[in-house]
Amino acid sequence: MSSTSEESMETLKNRYKKLYDEKIRVETELKTTTAQLSLHQESARANFGTDNIEELEKKLETIKQANEKLRKDYQEHLNLIETQLNGIKEESNNE
Repeated sequence: MSSTSEESMETLKNRYKKLYDEKIRVETELKTTTAQLSLHQESARANFGTDNIEELEKKLETIKQANEKLRKDYQEHLNLIETQLNGIKEESNNE
């Protein structure tokens, strides 16, 4: 074998090793990610009754709307209290 062939073979071996190492890394990441996905799906089913993305998005929108209504009601309630307190202050100042 000539030195050029040996270098080419060495280069090929290095490429193979890099690709093999990358394959092992990707397979490990896939295994970890798949396990994490499984845990998150279990959690979603336990907490929300489903792991279906579309259903979860609908539930999230429903929760957001309910929270917005509660926030609006709370703001109106505070506005009413503030108005009543201002009225009491005015009456007190007029006496």
